[in-house]
Amino acid sequence: MTVPRVAGLALALWLVTAQAAEPAWPGNGPLWCPNSHPFHTIFLDQPLLDPVLPRRPCFEVHVTEANTLAYSSNVTGSPAWYALQSNLNQGRPQQPLDAAMMRDWAAAHPSNTYLFADTETTRLSLAATVPIGRRWGVRAELPLQAHWGGLLDEVIKGWHRLLNFPDLGRSYTPSGHAQILVARGDQSRYFDGSSALDLGDLVVRGLYAARRETHGGPAVMVAGSLKAPTGAVSRFAGSGNWEGGLSVNAAKSWGDFRTYLGAGYTWHSAWKGLSRVPIANTLDLHAGLEMRVDRHWSWQVQISREEQALAKAEPGSFGGAAWRLAGAAHYRLGPDAVLDWSFTENLTENANTEDLSIQTGLRWSMF
Repeated sequence: MTVPRVAGLALALWLVTAQAAEPAWPGNGPLWCPNSHPFHTIFLDQPLLDPVLPRRPCFEVHVTEANTLAYSSNVTGSPAWYALQSNLNQGRPQQPLDAAMMRDWAAAHPSNTYLFADTETTRLSLAATVPIGRRWGVRAELPLQAHWGGLLDEVIKGWHRLLNFPDLGRSYTPSGHAQILVARGDQSRYFDGSSALDLGDLVVRGLYAARRETHGGPAVMVAGSLKAPTGAVSRFAGSGNWEGGLSVNAAKSWGDFRTYLGAGYTWHSAWKGLSRVPIANTLDLHAGLEMRVDRHWSWQVQISREEQALAKAEPGSFGGAAWRLAGAAHYRLGPDAVLDWSFTENLTENANTEDLSIQTGLRWSMF
């Protein structure tokens, strides 16, 4: 039985155990930590959402710093990659990937999609959730992001050496330099250097609280999502097209613990200007466990399985689902405000998630 079917069965079994009673601790989570991979942020995803509607409008501000080095396996067979290896083997200074050479190679091999991302991404994520009556609500999400060379390359290299993790090509590329490239046939898009804080794609989600939490059963929310093409396509801040999706989210408290489950499906559209790059629909699955420490603090772990819209473009590297592990601390400032701190680490060596991300945020209700 596949992972999505097992997760769906577990969620279904959980939902049918409902009994009438009052819920316990409402929790401070779940953690909103979107995948910050530059080939993921341009497409719509289905994050883990709180299935309990806020009583008043709730606002969120999150700042994320994420480091990514990812490339399709076919890049390693190109002359541009051999040039990177040659620099290292001959003791010459590390140089960026030769984008012109890579585009020429893609034009000579038009049936392949070549993907390369070596960047640090700073994201300012803004969100607002507004209840409409007792069961309905609307949520809007607007990211601002910048791709740049960053500060974490040497930190991650040292971390990998300390734990004897695979190098995965980090020794071939220069630290503190940003490059993002996608090429198929005579179509390509390339970014080099540092960008300003670009507007990303606007996401609006319609929320329906299908079930309130009881002693024997979870709170359940259904969400429909729509992404508008407001981001700068040329700087990898958006896909340039509309996309939609559906998700189901649930949460249940057990004394000082609270569990979260979520599943969502996204219908993706073509990548504007790159019509030859095949795009696949995706399924996202999430599970989280939060533990109350005292009346202010709680800890949380969260695991996500996320598919990549570019899975058909290069199945060898992007076809497998990404597994991400997040750890978070929540601090409740009062009845209407929570501070969040978190980090995210990839659990697989495939190319469709960031290597490491660090995030802090504030959520508050008002009006």
